[in-house]
Amino acid sequence: MLQKKDGRYEVYGNPITERQTRAADQWKAMLAKKFNYDPNEKFNLTVEDHPYDSGIFGLKNIVRDGNGKPLDKTNGVIVSTIRMGFGHYRIAMAGVSAAKAMGFTPYWLDLLGIPGISTDVINWCNTNYSKYSRISQRYPWFDKYVWESLTTGEPTLPGLDALFNYMTSTWPWRFLKTEVKDYKMSELFNNLYGALPSDMPTLTSHMWTAMGAVAGGMTNVVDMMFDNWPMAFNSPKAPSTRFNLRQAITVSVPCADLMTKAKSSSPRQPTRSSSPVITLTMNSLRTSKSIALTA
Repeated sequence: MLQKKDGRYEVYGNPITERQTRAADQWKAMLAKKFNYDPNEKFNLTVEDHPYDSGIFGLKNIVRDGNGKPLDKTNGVIVSTIRMGFGHYRIAMAGVSAAKAMGFTPYWLDLLGIPGISTDVINWCNTNYSKYSRISQRYPWFDKYVWESLTTGEPTLPGLDALFNYMTSTWPWRFLKTEVKDYKMSELFNNLYGALPSDMPTLTSHMWTAMGAVAGGMTNVVDMMFDNWPMAFNSPKAPSTRFNLRQAITVSVPCADLMTKAKSSSPRQPTRSSSPVITLTMNSLRTSKSIALTA
């Protein structure tokens, strides 16, 4: 997946430059220093009934240093999300609902609900995003020439366009250099995910949760497609979404793997897919390898 060869990171054989590699490493190092990252930090994770959805979905909440019970991976599925806008929760709750309907016990992991560096880093990133979003609402010129370009990838003024293309922290849906930068940042979450069973099926609703899970050694991760940007090689939620999804299904995913009929198998014995393509169904969690940072 992500490897470093001859001073350059590459993803499945696709390299970025040495300068971009250094920028990705420096980004991680800056955040590690800023938030006092401890590579030996231990996370004591337990589970308790979710305060809102335990009655409906049997949802369990993963907490740190709590007085709950140990996590039982026998028939469980982790749903990892970030409390950073309703969109992330919405798709995560869809995963919870699907898991419950198929007979699994869903475990809720909100990175902003676990004290530690993940909370510090994500809050900092989200605060900065919100800051510039508010500036874009206040100053039309900033919105037109800066924010629109940064958030859509559309061309802007020639000088700014050249600068944005040069920078590492721009357009994660267009540049591999930014995907690598985000993955290096997500490596700071490895101690959190390393405290979970490495082979436990995990659904994620944000690229950072998927990347962090993979960095933490988890091997059964499915990053659900959603959001306004195709971040981490996701599919965009835009006017063209239906066409894009239909194309993806037509090209690579057999329809039989996307839909598991209720009568085809017992909820506790989901049908195993014979397709090598990783799908967004719960049975794929039993057979797939991690797909964060995959094309």
